[in-house]
Amino acid sequence: MTRVDTDAKLQISRSKHSSGADRIFEVEQFKYQAVKMSMDCMCECISAPLWLVVRIVLYVLSAILGLTAAVAMAIASGAFYQKTLYPNGVCILYGQTTVIGKWENVPLFQFDESSNATCNFIIAINSIATIALPLILGIILLIIIIRRKMIVDMMQTKMVSLGMLIFSCIVLLFAFISGVIATSGYNAWCSSLVESSKPTMRQTIEEVAEKSGTYLSEDDITSALNSMTCNDIHLKMKSELTMSFADAHDVNYTKPMNSLVAASWVLVGVWGVICIIELLALRVNVRRARSPTFKNTDNPNM
Repeated sequence: MTRVDTDAKLQISRSKHSSGADRIFEVEQFKYQAVKMSMDCMCECISAPLWLVVRIVLYVLSAILGLTAAVAMAIASGAFYQKTLYPNGVCILYGQTTVIGKWENVPLFQFDESSNATCNFIIAINSIATIALPLILGIILLIIIIRRKMIVDMMQTKMVSLGMLIFSCIVLLFAFISGVIATSGYNAWCSSLVESSKPTMRQTIEEVAEKSGTYLSEDDITSALNSMTCNDIHLKMKSELTMSFADAHDVNYTKPMNSLVAASWVLVGVWGVICIIELLALRVNVRRARSPTFKNTDNPNM
């Protein structure tokens, strides 16, 4: 093989290698441009009037959930109303229950609330942060949504977007704190109630098994006691301090508390979505501020 042939083959090999590298580079560039165009399209859609409607819907949903949480907390506390002992009801979050004796074979519980301020905090946070303020913002957006120019002036300004993002993150933080307090506080109450009820429930299970002639092992009884929840323990509250239980009424607090916990965490999800929308809107407005030639591709008839 001559030197000319060797140089020719080497040149062909380098050409193939260079061509392969160029193809890889072009593919990577295409992927990058595709992702960039997708993000640009997403960000542009965020600033469209349709997304203002989405914001309004989320604000209204937040107000409904916040109202549900606040009312549920108030109902759960008021369910323990007793004219003499508990005139303001009982804030059961982080509360404790103890059996102080029996009356006509019925266990008597004493309720010790941790602090009424905990329940007031839940009500206040949901009333102000997730009801009043979102409703105000939703009404403002609803009023100006028919005027495209005003929307551009207000919602496509970097400082306004930054303020909306900060506000949304603060509300999300408060909603998360409220959800944690509601969940952990209710779990603490239920744990105390179940533990204080186990001796009485054990005795009741043994008596029922004995009367029915059913044999229950220690493992069966233990399993039954460990599976108990707040929903399995029906509480009654006497309206007056009398020697009779004829005026006792059911304490219906489990359904409101379950609604409170569920609404609190759905609120966290709603404000998480709002924060994502505001973050994308801020990105669009930052790009507009940096690039004067950045064109708005929103459809005004959208």
